[in-house]
Amino acid sequence: MHDFSFSNIFKVAFNTFIKNFTDIFVLSVLSVSAVLVLSLFLNSVFLGSVNFMMDGALSADAAGNAGGANPFILFSVYICLVLVFVFLLVFCLFSVFLPLCKGAGMKLKNYFPSLTALLKFLAVAAAAVLFFEIVITVFPAAAKAVSGGDGYSVGVLAISVVSFALIAGFVVFALKYGLFFLPLLEKAGLKEAFKKSGTLTYNCRMKIFVLAGILFLINFFAKYLIFLLLVTVPFSVLVIIYAYLELSGAEFAGNK
Repeated sequence: MHDFSFSNIFKVAFNTFIKNFTDIFVLSVLSVSAVLVLSLFLNSVFLGSVNFMMDGALSADAAGNAGGANPFILFSVYICLVLVFVFLLVFCLFSVFLPLCKGAGMKLKNYFPSLTALLKFLAVAAAAVLFFEIVITVFPAAAKAVSGGDGYSVGVLAISVVSFALIAGFVVFALKYGLFFLPLLEKAGLKEAFKKSGTLTYNCRMKIFVLAGILFLINFFAKYLIFLLLVTVPFSVLVIIYAYLELSGAEFAGNK
C-alpha cells in the first residue's frame, strides 16, 4: 500500500504546469470554448422551449389550473447534457496529462482517449449525473406532493432521510472508487478499474476527501474570475494525477 504527500503532489503539479504552461493553457481554452459552443447550441434548442413552457405554467397557475407541462423536466435534461459534456472534456484533459506526468511529454493526440475508455467513462458519468438529478429534482417533487405543498409530514421526513442517505452513500462510493477513470486510461477494464481504485484508496480515503475539498474550494472561488478556471482546472487535474501515481507507487520526477 502506498500513500501520497500533499506538499509533494502540489509542488510537482505546479512545476509541471509552469513548464508546460503554453500547451496546457491552449488546451484549456479549447476545452472551455467547446463547452461554451455546446451551451449556446443547447440554449437555442432547449431554453426557448423551457421559457415557453414556463410562461404556460405560470398562466395556468394564475388561472387556478394545475395542469400543463412541467418545464423543469426539460431544463433538467439540458443541465444533464451540459454536465456530461463537461465531464467528458475533463476526462480528455486527464487523458492528455497522464502521459505527461509519466514523463512521455505533451502530445495532442493523447487528448482523445480510446473509444472503449470513452464509452465506459461516459456510461458511469451519465449514471452519476442521472442519480443526482433524481435526488435533487424527483425527491423534492415527491416531498412536495406528499405534503400537498404545505407543511411537513412523516412522508416528507422519510423522503428527506432517504435523499440524505443516498447522497452520503454516493460520497462514500466516490471516495473509494472515484479514481476509476485513470486505470481506464491505462486500458484497464471497467471492473478492473473500480477494483484498482478501491485498492489504492483503501488507507487514505480521508486524505482524498480533504484533497477533493481543497480542489473544490480552489475552483469554486476561481469561478468568480472566470478566466482563472483556465488555470485552476488543469492544475487540479495534474494534482489528482500525481496523487494517483504516488498511490500506485509509480516513478515520476517528483518522487524519485
